[in-house]
Amino acid sequence: MRSILFLYIFFNISTGSTLCQNLWEKIPSPTTQNLQKIVFVDSLNGWAVGDSGAIIHTTDEGNTWNTQNSGINLNLLSITFPTKDIGWALAWTNATPYGTIILHTTDGGNSWKNEFYNGQDVFLNSIYFIDSLNGWIGGNYSGILYTNNGGQLWNQAVIDSFAGFPIYNFIFTNKNYGFANGGSTDFMGVIYKTSDSGKNWTGKSVAADPIQKIYFLDSNNIVGMGGDLEFGAGFIKSTNAGNDWVYKTLNIYGTALGISFRTSSEAWAPIKGGFFGRFIFTNDSGNTWNEYDTPDSLFMFDVAFIDSTHGFAVGLNGAILKYIGAVTSVKEPMEKVSGFMLKQNYPNPFNPSTTISFVIPEKSNVSLRVFDILGREVKAFDQKMDAGEHGIKFLSNNLPSGVYIYTLIANNYMSSKKMIILK
Repeated sequence: MRSILFLYIFFNISTGSTLCQNLWEKIPSPTTQNLQKIVFVDSLNGWAVGDSGAIIHTTDEGNTWNTQNSGINLNLLSITFPTKDIGWALAWTNATPYGTIILHTTDGGNSWKNEFYNGQDVFLNSIYFIDSLNGWIGGNYSGILYTNNGGQLWNQAVIDSFAGFPIYNFIFTNKNYGFANGGSTDFMGVIYKTSDSGKNWTGKSVAADPIQKIYFLDSNNIVGMGGDLEFGAGFIKSTNAGNDWVYKTLNIYGTALGISFRTSSEAWAPIKGGFFGRFIFTNDSGNTWNEYDTPDSLFMFDVAFIDSTHGFAVGLNGAILKYIGAVTSVKEPMEKVSGFMLKQNYPNPFNPSTTISFVIPEKSNVSLRVFDILGREVKAFDQKMDAGEHGIKFLSNNLPSGVYIYTLIANNYMSSKKMIILK
């Protein structure tokens, strides 16, 4: 009976997702190359770039996508379009002289001009233009460069502190005021701020791991994502225009690669790490986060929302996901009413131990069951527990690597989640 009950739960929770509806669907893609970045310049026009020179473009709100000819067979790392006609992209050469190729278009990507950046062994991986003239480039240990003439001349910017770290992303509210973010894994996450069009930057150490992307909520409130595979995804926020930052680990395995807000409070971020593709999302501007399994467990690398009803993500093997519905419930209805909550175990994947945490609002008889992928019970815990948050340490012991499901039953509440043993 337990095996039958487990299989019912397993196939109805969509391998661990806590949402009660499908919010993303896979749509046709014109490429099988990995897609790394996606941008929209308006409600109609968007681009995504990736491996082997892949560029795809939409002119109808992302309903259909078509390939564009970049003219190169190199991996494209970054793309920016300040207008629907003018855009730039970056790639690294794989033959001497080693360095960076800058791609430029003036006709919406129908044709691209490729030029080698004047600097051998300079590897630039992020480019951003706010208009047709003013732009910025960051690289791996090459600092920040700026242009005010559409890229005809690039100038080295001055960074007053924490210079020399890789730059992953830029964001500007106007041509004078903006931020850059980056860092080095297991060493430092850094955010840089400028108020003079990127000629001078002030760096600030904000975390132990790189900040992958930042996002303006408004002029004072700025958020970002990062983390690593050891300590999990991280979220960073400033409420005073970037003067001070608070970083917190989310206890979710993986690195958060990007972030985009659907509404003022709801945001989505793709996660790198583990055996299954996932998003994490928030409904309260980043105070709490939940996991959401992608359709077919597809791995996504970037996400962008045009507005509250149009959002897209791109990823492995040319996958494109389209947002198809609003979040109406973050947790199961019983959780919202009763206050019971089963949390994602951490770390995950794990070996040899992980912690399964849960919240009960009243004194309850608690039953925690762990099943293998075939529905066979492998561990059991039963105890009467007081109200509050509890954590149970789970040891893999002699269990083989693989996917397991843990189920919490307390009073009339029941919820299940997925965890992975990796040896």
